[in-house]
Amino acid sequence: MFNLFGKKNTNKKLDLNKEIGEDIIQLQLIFKGDVQGVGFRWEAYHIAQKLKLVGSVENLVSGHVLALVQGPRYKVDYFLQYMTSIPRANVVNVDKKEQAVDEKMTDFRIRY
Repeated sequence: MFNLFGKKNTNKKLDLNKEIGEDIIQLQLIFKGDVQGVGFRWEAYHIAQKLKLVGSVENLVSGHVLALVQGPRYKVDYFLQYMTSIPRANVVNVDKKEQAVDEKMTDFRIRY
């Protein structure tokens, strides 16, 4: 591809899904407390959609909720802050583990 001055453009293609200058991260979050039966997964889905995050959320047999959340660090941090402040859920603890980014993730899903 050539630029306006006829010189070959050797710049890498800009990925518009990534925020310029932001680290993309993936966190595994296990929410503990009263987090099942209160619409917690739906809240996670809706806030992830608004923030344009990718990943998934699911109930665990232990009564906890597992979320994999990937996106710019500041948006993932906001997601975590928002999810721990939902009044009808009583999050008492969150186990966090940073994982390798999965380039194949393209959306956010509720798993059943």
